[in-house]
Amino acid sequence: MQLFDRGSRDTPNVVTDRIVTVPNALSLARLLILPYLYGLIVDERFLLGLVVGFVFGASDWFDGYVARRFDQVTRLGQLLDPISDRLFIITLIVALVVADVVPLALAVAIVARDVLLLLGGAIVVGRGATSPPVTRLGKAATFGMMWSFPWLLVGAHLAQSGDGSGEPWAWVTVVGLVLAWIAMALYWWVGIGYARTVLAARALPDEDPASEPPPPPVE
Repeated sequence: MQLFDRGSRDTPNVVTDRIVTVPNALSLARLLILPYLYGLIVDERFLLGLVVGFVFGASDWFDGYVARRFDQVTRLGQLLDPISDRLFIITLIVALVVADVVPLALAVAIVARDVLLLLGGAIVVGRGATSPPVTRLGKAATFGMMWSFPWLLVGAHLAQSGDGSGEPWAWVTVVGLVLAWIAMALYWWVGIGYARTVLAARALPDEDPASEPPPPPVE
């Protein structure tokens, strides 16, 4: 799965407490650009939104490459990277709902899953367990969701620039919606497995944290 692990070295990376690194700066920049991206989509400037979203996704891949290749993996980066991915997806989905491109049900399903995972993660961390790393299945779900956005944005632009019916290009939006729903189903598949482990962890005695099994990876 070199697609997700590009830049990995032969020896394991050492996770540090450094704050000022190139990957961390890129992650922070992605967070700061989200309000601008939301405004573009709501204003129906779909092509410009597509360009900004592409830059976001490219920087997400690039900072992971730099972190692994140049030994700049940090605890802050491990926190910022999944947060920026989640907020990017939520920002775009909500904006596309406001712009009447995707159904409200899709946005509710995605946001509800992330809220439940946030609560589950708080339970696990509160019990002193290690924050779970990202799985390849979770990465695949995120990749699929991010790949659905170009289709949705291009489809919305074509419908906007047509005669209003959007019929000749409706299939573009349909492809984007199918990809988004499949990715959402993967999100829930991974999230349900994570929730089961959280419930199992809560059932263990508090006085024996050493017996607590580690939570499974989750995206």
